Amino acid sequence: MRRGSCRIFLSRDGGWRQALARDFRIAPTDLNGKIDHLTGVVAMKTPIDQYFDHIESVAGEGGIFYRIEDDPKIVVAAYPDVPESGCLTAFSYGLSSAERKEWKNSRPELVISVDSKDTAWAIAMGEIIRNGRGECLFSYGEIFNFDRPVSDESGMSSFLVFACDVLDSADLKVILSDRIVYISQIYPIYKEETATIKALGVERFFTSLSIDFFNTKRAPVILN
Repeated sequence: MRRGSCRIFLSRDGGWRQALARDFRIAPTDLNGKIDHLTGVVAMKTPIDQYFDHIESVAGEGGIFYRIEDDPKIVVAAYPDVPESGCLTAFSYGLSSAERKEWKNSRPELVISVDSKDTAWAIAMGEIIRNGRGECLFSYGEIFNFDRPVSDESGMSSFLVFACDVLDSADLKVILSDRIVYISQIYPIYKEETATIKALGVERFFTSLSIDFFNTKRAPVILN
């Protein structure tokens, strides 16, 4: 298991927060295969179509799609009230489009799931990918630190990559026409918990402290 830390600095103009103030949602139909109007035949679906077909089979068709970057394409799909009312679950697409020699058997995409309605959590995941995919591997134990809280409702300003807890194991692997994707989860944490993770190890941090990782308002876990 690779453990490390990757600090992500957002643009000085607070770009991801400003993004929430403008409408950059896209319709799911923008992702669909194109119809040849001469033959009426739908062209072969692209990898992004194939990926979100899989995601919709798991999360339903109520996703709100956000365009984080056009070239290379980075998209985040947020699903309100998934897996329960009042929650938010969001999936990324675009991280796996990067070429990394370390990704031999599969490439990562991310999911975040929180007990919150604030879409800032979903947008922040997209910004992590936009800023970090050129230098970070998004391996289990990797920590991404922002320089400010992600949401007004929480003091959390960091994210930890680890095994997915919100999906069944059979749904984590997605076979696309040009790649195999494996979905990992990012968990909001407090910056101060980085020292706790380093002291205990990421597995003990997850399994031995009874932390509710879906609760963005929980108290930080600090070792004495």
